[in-house]
Amino acid sequence: MDSFWHICTEALLMDPRKNPEGLAQLLKRAEDMLHQGEGIEPGNEAFDIRAGFLGRLKAQIQAPSRTGTSKSPEESRPSGARAPEASLPQPPGTGPTPGKRQFGNQDYYRQKNRADRLERQNAALSTLLQKRPTIDPLCLADPTFTIPQQEKEDFGIILFGFTRVKEIGLILESLKRQDALQYTEVWLDGHQGNHNLKKKLEISAQEVRKYPVKHLHTQSGNYGFRKMILLGLADMCKRYRDILILEDDCFPTRNAVLEFRRELDNIRNDPGIFSVYGHHFRVEQETETCSRFQGWGWATTSEKLLPVLRQLIDCYSMPEKDFLEFVRRTLTPDVKARIDVTEPRQPSYVLENFFAWDETLCLLTALNGQVHKKTREQTIYNCGLGEGSTHFQGDHFRKPPFNLITPDEVWDYF
Repeated sequence: MDSFWHICTEALLMDPRKNPEGLAQLLKRAEDMLHQGEGIEPGNEAFDIRAGFLGRLKAQIQAPSRTGTSKSPEESRPSGARAPEASLPQPPGTGPTPGKRQFGNQDYYRQKNRADRLERQNAALSTLLQKRPTIDPLCLADPTFTIPQQEKEDFGIILFGFTRVKEIGLILESLKRQDALQYTEVWLDGHQGNHNLKKKLEISAQEVRKYPVKHLHTQSGNYGFRKMILLGLADMCKRYRDILILEDDCFPTRNAVLEFRRELDNIRNDPGIFSVYGHHFRVEQETETCSRFQGWGWATTSEKLLPVLRQLIDCYSMPEKDFLEFVRRTLTPDVKARIDVTEPRQPSYVLENFFAWDETLCLLTALNGQVHKKTREQTIYNCGLGEGSTHFQGDHFRKPPFNLITPDEVWDYF
């Protein structure tokens, strides 16, 4: 069934002069669906966003430039939607600001901050009204979107791989010894028609097929690691309550799966903790929790992940100059001090230069005031050290905060 937002987009793109009856039916369907979705009801924030968008959409469609007629704001406003608050007085010394809400004296700044936040969250929808198309195939940019309710399995493991055949085999062997292949889905990026790369990926797929994993996801196109991460996480959020995320250099120890599942139960109802991680930093600022996100073997719940994943996709989709401006505005000295605790592997070094999914997730969770809990014992070892490594060559990477090992050493830590 189409969502409220799909119907609105279809109505926006329809020519009212060619099909006025069809357009009227779409707008009627959209108004009927205002209440659909978990937690959507008149008077709350999610409903107001939908109702406000639908009202602006009706106003644009019914403008003289499109239909030759116009309606009053009262006629265009969806039933149940709040009237604009422009008639309320503003605090002394402030005048009307075109395009902005105006509030009464009581709690003015609190309300203004809330309105500004909603305005930022609604930016993707505003671009539609300005006829600047956006691409959001995961439907995550909409702040009120919720994945359709369906029965979720309790626990899933996602393993991202490419051409590291040996490392993929080591990780799958470890999961096999923990009886965890039944939970494991492997995602391999594609070759994009490159013959040599295609042969390497066929070898990777052959290695995976030696193990009875739950599912192997392969692609023909080469999406790139960052997009694969976003696609894989969104897919897992739809189908699993709890998710363990591994890359092909993240070797799990013999107790890793049980330990992650136990810790997820412990943090499930704590909104201040976003994730559990298994590869420890071993620095002074790392206690039971750490304010710096660790992407080398981590787990969280789909309930915690989905809201931040929406923001992460937005950041990934920005032109680099816009992303760097976002970082400049949000990476305040206070936030920077909270996440830069793993010298010389500091998130800000990356954030201030380019997008990286893990460091951006670190920033987003810090902005939410969330921290990350390490497992009681180290349950993940990054085995990306040595020849052939993209980033890590040299014994200094064996020391904190990196603590890397080579693929040949993994069974010493199992």
